[in-house]
Amino acid sequence: MAGGGGEQAGDAKKPDAKAPEDEPRVKGAAFREFLLWYEEERGAEAMLALWQGLPRAERERLRPGHPALGVLASPWYPSPLPNAILEAVYGGLTPAARRLAIQEATRVVTGRALRGLYRVVFETVTTPELYARHLPRLWRQLHSSGERELVLERPGLARSVVRDWPGHHPMLCELVSFTTAAVFEAMKHE
Repeated sequence: MAGGGGEQAGDAKKPDAKAPEDEPRVKGAAFREFLLWYEEERGAEAMLALWQGLPRAERERLRPGHPALGVLASPWYPSPLPNAILEAVYGGLTPAARRLAIQEATRVVTGRALRGLYRVVFETVTTPELYARHLPRLWRQLHSSGERELVLERPGLARSVVRDWPGHHPMLCELVSFTTAAVFEAMKHE
């Protein structure tokens, strides 16, 4: 089951029915696992509170009471949706607390994705060099905008670069950086 959580075609409203074609988008797979984890960690009441805390336009794209608020892995969603979700979850934290919380969530969610939906991809890019080579293409499978590059400076040090990313959000950017670190960590254990 793609994205985990018993995804079914009838779970979500049309995710991009109101989004202009040129609006940056994010594939549901990029944040569905996060929402499933969040509900497991915090419970259904916290998930409902998360939904209620979103701007109206973003709430209308979701289905409270459904797994991952109805977010499916395969559709594209306007970038403001995952950005608003991150704001609702982490916006009230201090920068240091937010960083730690995003890092921990990313470690768990990335580990799940690498054992689930992206297992085959991960098995293909099991070295930092292969990951760096394939990362631009992997990025385009999850983001409609931006260019991603990973520069391996030396063993144990990599520099992640994202350019021309209209869908950028500071918390999403942190999450992207921590995802790279979590992937490298998983490579050590393979």
